[in-house]
Amino acid sequence: MQATAFWLNKRNCPLEVLYVFERGHKWQAEADTLLKSIALDDKMRARFRYRNHLFEDKRKECALQAADLFAWTVTKAKSCMGNKVPPAMRPFISPIMKLARLNSRQNINMLTGEKLKRFIDEQSYGTEGIFVDFGPRRRAFR
Repeated sequence: MQATAFWLNKRNCPLEVLYVFERGHKWQAEADTLLKSIALDDKMRARFRYRNHLFEDKRKECALQAADLFAWTVTKAKSCMGNKVPPAMRPFISPIMKLARLNSRQNINMLTGEKLKRFIDEQSYGTEGIFVDFGPRRRAFR
């Protein structure tokens, strides 16, 4: 959401965003809690260009299927960087790397270690030190 708002601001685009997520994801309740709290705060609404949000079944939405396929492909390509590339991924590596270099619009980063910690901190506290309450946490492992 921060990246979306940053991109819109950088291009002087006045539009607000309808955030759409996959229905049934294990973190749906937490995401919904966060987005509802953003919806109630005028400053946060403006900051994230929030218009509304919804959760949809990606099997019924072509745009979500395309986004999911793209995310899967990029994730697989990132996992192949510096490693042996499985035959099924070979056709995708070159186009994805080419896309990542076009006008610096896409960046492929391995979020591990300090980069991952900084990313989580930025998502939790924002770049201006504003804490966002994500609501109660669910245990990921039992």
